Amino acid sequence: SATRRRAACDFLQALCIFFESQVVGIYSQYIDVMQKEYLQNPIQNWSKKDTCIFLVLALASKGETQKFGITKTSSFISIPAFYSNSIFPELQSPDVNSLPLIKADCLKFLIHVRNQLERDALVKSLPECARYLSSRNIVVQR
Repeated sequence: SATRRRAACDFLQALCIFFESQVVGIYSQYIDVMQKEYLQNPIQNWSKKDTCIFLVLALASKGETQKFGITKTSSFISIPAFYSNSIFPELQSPDVNSLPLIKADCLKFLIHVRNQLERDALVKSLPECARYLSSRNIVVQR
């Protein structure tokens, strides 16, 4: 779909074709700042986490298919590290109904990067994902 978010993603990926290390370096700083702001007040700053997840997917993905998710990644971004530090802790949250857009973003991230993660990380994620089937929020269930 032709959204501003999609256009921004396409623009970032186009910039990365010629200036990958510089673009990733600049945006990594923004991602770090937004992550810290989110951790200070998740309820108020949830949109910062949403943006971080989006930016990491946009910057890391260099090839993707519907069947396999992301198939080729940037060498400048560690998908497993971002997953274990930022995504998996969100999935482990005891309240499956809190911050529904963040939970949906985390589930989407896992789906996109499933082939970039170690088998053990995926196995640990399955029970956490199954808990979200009981969420009251339709955005999380889909």
